[in-house]
Amino acid sequence: MNFLDGAFQVSSYVFAFVVMLGVLIFVHELGHFLAAKACGVRVLKFSLGFGSPVGIGRFRMRWVRGHTEYLVGWIPLGGFVKMLSEIPEPGAAPELAAHPTETLEAKPLWQKLVVIFAGPAMNLLLPVVIY
Repeated sequence: MNFLDGAFQVSSYVFAFVVMLGVLIFVHELGHFLAAKACGVRVLKFSLGFGSPVGIGRFRMRWVRGHTEYLVGWIPLGGFVKMLSEIPEPGAAPELAAHPTETLEAKPLWQKLVVIFAGPAMNLLLPVVIY
């Protein structure tokens, strides 16, 4: 086996690892997202990956639908779902703080637990669905 064959094999393993990690992260964050929406919590951002959106110039993997911004970031080692908070961030738009019933903090305990545990539950459900 020469150097190029070994390099190709390593790069294919790295690519497969990043793709599988991306699927796991997406399913996990989708669980939080769907549970939050079902419980009436406003979701401000759904991100797969960290950092700025993938793309160049005005062509970026970022779009806004309703009150939610969706994006695919450059660093594929995680993701997050940002929900409306009662305490607005510095520099946040004033209309975001105008909906206290749409915050996670305003929901009953059982709904908070549903939103929190929906991500791990989706990760447990994924292999069952694949199988």
